[in-house]
Amino acid sequence: MDNPVSAFDFPLHYRLKGLCDTYGFSLTTLAQPRTVNQDYPLRAVTFVDNHDTIRDDGNAILHDKLMAYSFILTHEGYPSVFWMDWYNSGLAMAGSLNGIATLVAAYEKYAGGATQVLFTSDDVYVMQRAGESSHPGLVFVLNNRGDSWNGATVQTQWHDVRFEPVAWGGHDTSRPGTKWTQSDGHGDFWAGPRGWAVYAPQ
Repeated sequence: MDNPVSAFDFPLHYRLKGLCDTYGFSLTTLAQPRTVNQDYPLRAVTFVDNHDTIRDDGNAILHDKLMAYSFILTHEGYPSVFWMDWYNSGLAMAGSLNGIATLVAAYEKYAGGATQVLFTSDDVYVMQRAGESSHPGLVFVLNNRGDSWNGATVQTQWHDVRFEPVAWGGHDTSRPGTKWTQSDGHGDFWAGPRGWAVYAPQ
């Protein structure tokens, strides 16, 4: 009997640490292979920190950790939230649309189907989850620029569909705008500086 073994995705952890700690980190790195999440997505236990990796972060890095949580809580795999980030560091932000709590809610409601990277550059990463069963899918945007909103026009699987932001955050926590895909599936999706946004089809 085949019993596939899941594994903590340390390669992805170190890439996400680079994202949180380093201005100028290229987001193209997140789409490259050689992480458990990329090579074996159904066996990946993804995480931002745990009791073995926790470090003494300054407030800025703690804030930027939400970019890493937005990544693992939109992609395939089995995301793990570190209790110290939820409770001690205050990153849950229950009752807002900018913290781990709303990302968990978005993950549980929308994140289904295969992960398809639609666009990558040094500063922007856009992907879609194709959806399955009761999970309709989503579009996720990550912006590594520290000084401005940024995004890309991408080819999605949805045609003439309205998208609403259901979770977002970053150095500007203003609500992203409503988006529509065109008849050919193209849509323009953005996120705030050093920020992220999760859009859900309506």
